[in-house]
Amino acid sequence: MPSTLPSSPPSPALQLRALPILISHLNDPDIHSSPSLLIQTLEQTLHILSSSQLHSPTHKSSPLLSSTIPLSSLLHLSTLSPSTIPLPLLIDAIIAYPYHTSTISKILSYILESQPDLLDTIRTEVIPALVTRLRLSPSLQVVRILHLLLRSHEEILGLLLIEADYILPALRDSYARIDGIRGKSDALLVCHALIKAVHGGQSEEALKRLMGVTGTASKDKILVNAGLREDYEAFFEDGEIGEGEITVLRRIRDEDAASDLLFPHLSPYLLLQALNHPKFAFPGKTKEEQAAPLVDAILRGGSELPNDLDELRQAVQQGVAGRQLAVQPVKVRAERRNIWAELELDRSRLKLGKDDSALPQIGTTIPDQLRASILRLVEAQTEEADALAAALREGHEDVDDDGIVAVRVRGDGEESGEDDDLAEKVNISPRSPNANKVYDVDQQTKLELAYLADPKVFGRDSGTRRGEARRKLKQVTGMDDAQLEGWKIMLDRNPYKEAILARHQFTPTTNYLDPVPRGDGASGSRGGGKGRGGRGRGGGGGGGGGGGGGRGGAGANGSTRGNGDGDSAAGSSGGWRGRGQPRGSRGHSNAARTRGHDKKMVRMGAGAGP
Repeated sequence: MPSTLPSSPPSPALQLRALPILISHLNDPDIHSSPSLLIQTLEQTLHILSSSQLHSPTHKSSPLLSSTIPLSSLLHLSTLSPSTIPLPLLIDAIIAYPYHTSTISKILSYILESQPDLLDTIRTEVIPALVTRLRLSPSLQVVRILHLLLRSHEEILGLLLIEADYILPALRDSYARIDGIRGKSDALLVCHALIKAVHGGQSEEALKRLMGVTGTASKDKILVNAGLREDYEAFFEDGEIGEGEITVLRRIRDEDAASDLLFPHLSPYLLLQALNHPKFAFPGKTKEEQAAPLVDAILRGGSELPNDLDELRQAVQQGVAGRQLAVQPVKVRAERRNIWAELELDRSRLKLGKDDSALPQIGTTIPDQLRASILRLVEAQTEEADALAAALREGHEDVDDDGIVAVRVRGDGEESGEDDDLAEKVNISPRSPNANKVYDVDQQTKLELAYLADPKVFGRDSGTRRGEARRKLKQVTGMDDAQLEGWKIMLDRNPYKEAILARHQFTPTTNYLDPVPRGDGASGSRGGGKGRGGRGRGGGGGGGGGGGGGRGGAGANGSTRGNGDGDSAAGSSGGWRGRGQPRGSRGHSNAARTRGHDKKMVRMGAGAGP
């Protein structure tokens, strides 16, 4: 570890040679135990880096110029003893690392917390010095320092915003004298950052007035002979790229030295030193003629350069070696990444060319766990297929042995003796002596038949729950509202819903929500007219006419003639006499045709019987 270092930075000719030594000292762990020695080393290192950044920001002749070791050392020092860091060292760090704003902001936060008077020092000493230099001799370096200070920390941005009435007039007056387009672009960025910080309003207009007034001349060229405000409005408010902007971009390209395009990895200092060498500096020749031999020597690898330019020769050879290494292809080794990655490749199982010989069986190589999972999957699929086949098989089965379907021709209101003969019960299954036996079903089948009859009875609204159909369904099945609604939800989610409902295709479509009919004319109706129905006699009604029409029996009020409506099925009240409602209201014109069709179907279904 060095005991002492020179108090002043090295000369420009020795800076690039001293930089590796200084960075190697910063890598020494022992130097961090002595804050004073660390600060002294950082001062010289950051001064070299900031000078290189200000004078040639695009040239990186040495990779050490991009090293972040000094920045890491400064961050470490700011966490341990931030009160010992001087302001010049901090400004050099801000200039040396323009693209590490987050790290610089963190370092400034530590230092400003321990040194609250640092902002006053910047306000009273740094900003006035920069403004004075800007008015006397405006240059790219002064504007760039001002721009980097503004981007370093929010507190410094607020400080510069307070001093905007002092900074913007100086930029306005010196804008036309700033050398190069890059300096003007930095000045525009300073103005844009200050205006953006006030978030519009009257403050923004006040800052724009400090930048000057808009020129009325139509021949002003952007970044050439226009004012500060004209250029600001052209770039940040108009937002259109015209011929002026294109000309500016071309001029920026032309301002760069030609060596940037030919040798971007070489330092301009080394090239300038070589051009001044007696071997290449010939009096009476143009600059192009003097540079031609040097360019040829560099393109040949630097072997023809004189011994006095040994540093330039080494830089050229390092650049050539780097390009050669970059051209070399990188070989990528392929690796297997699967379940057999750990197994060795059996070349005997490889098939080469058109060899049609049978390959060895790989059934024995399947792991037991994989084989078991495959068998379980096949078994599950088989069970699902069996369940589906069983559901379909039940759907095609006939009714039980005791099941009977009663086929009758009803609804015409005029039943004859021939109609009574046709109303005999037709057995689908073997005949049973008990012809009036009801189809015996379980609870699940009752629910399914009720769903087929009216799916709305399983609704979840309050009206359905209070309805008569829901009450009868609960009475028949013995289930409550939640169970009925849940059964309907599960039926809708069942993938075999269609097969389950299809098995009732040939079963009696008895609606278990309605009471079983007691015969013709079982239920009477009340009416205001005299009850007279069709042919036949109806059963006794409750104070009304007979069911199928005709004369009613003795009613509850002891009357011997029915006063009800003849149409017992409708159960409606009215003043019609005779057979109830008019013929036109019940489609009497189609009754004969419907009756004939039903008789034909009954004969076809009962033809096989005795």
